[in-house]
Amino acid sequence: MTTLHVIQSKRGAPAIIVHEYMYTKCNELNTGDIIWKCPKKTCYASVKTNDRPELLESRGTHKHSPLSSSDIEKLKIDVVLKRKAIEDPTVRPNKLIRRAIAVSEVVDMRDISNFTRHIYRQRRKSQPVLPKSIEDAAQQLRIRQNEIQTFKMERFVFVHDDSSIVVL
Repeated sequence: MTTLHVIQSKRGAPAIIVHEYMYTKCNELNTGDIIWKCPKKTCYASVKTNDRPELLESRGTHKHSPLSSSDIEKLKIDVVLKRKAIEDPTVRPNKLIRRAIAVSEVVDMRDISNFTRHIYRQRRKSQPVLPKSIEDAAQQLRIRQNEIQTFKMERFVFVHDDSSIVVL
């Protein structure tokens, strides 16, 4: 039986690794089967899996070399770090990276700086946009005033109108 590794692509889309080649999700059929295509523009290889996912069919040949085992391991570490960055935003990126690469032997300094950049980018996606003016700040506070609470679960921000913002 062929081993499939389900991961996320660099842009967060579902992806799988089959026979050292990566495929991204292309289409889901009415039968529940999924078509995965090679993300390289010049390559037309694809695979078909069921929803478990188990390999059903492989089409075409690749026009490029397969991923190395170190590249596959780095992709898996990257997926874990991006998930952990959102789950626990208070943990420093270096601590997350140290935990993730504790048993890895293929990661070098360039990879660590890439992982750090990926963590910060992922966290930035989940945060609200910084306001450009006082009006934008008031609008954001007005929208999120019920969400912003103290550790005792009391409201922290009270916004009555545009001109008066009271923070207690």
